[in-house]
Amino acid sequence: KVAGGEDGAHAVYQDSAVELIYNLTNPVTDFIGSAVYAELKLGDQKLELEGKLILQKNFGPFVVAYNAALEAEWEGERFGYFNERKGTFEQTLGVSYQFSPDFLIGGEFLHEIDFSDWAEAGDSVVYAGPNASFRYDRFYLTTTALVQATGISEEPDFQLRTIFGFHF
Repeated sequence: KVAGGEDGAHAVYQDSAVELIYNLTNPVTDFIGSAVYAELKLGDQKLELEGKLILQKNFGPFVVAYNAALEAEWEGERFGYFNERKGTFEQTLGVSYQFSPDFLIGGEFLHEIDFSDWAEAGDSVVYAGPNASFRYDRFYLTTTALVQATGISEEPDFQLRTIFGFHF
């Protein structure tokens, strides 16, 4: 994360995460590919749990993917009591073109709705941008640059998401 201050912008550590994905069906051999996803994210001021349903269909060199996620987050003082809680419902839709078995490029849309204290839905924010994915053997790296398409001032105008993973 890049933060601004009196001295200008600087990098700030925010959190780390562990993600697990279990494939249920194959997007090439089955009618639709499906997987379930679980994530645990921990930072010095945050604890987050996320569950996701992933759907994917490959049409020749085109890959279409949809994700629906529900996230619970607790925040608070540094390593102290997490006194703030919220939820987020998130949907993403991406389409990529597979130039080779190891390289894909495409675009992605992201839609988020936050629920403060799990009570009332907040603003609906939409992001869009390009993505690229590189694969080598059992490893992969995917990067997505997203720009906010709505005018919600409380949300970041830009997100750069990078996922590094491996299959075992």
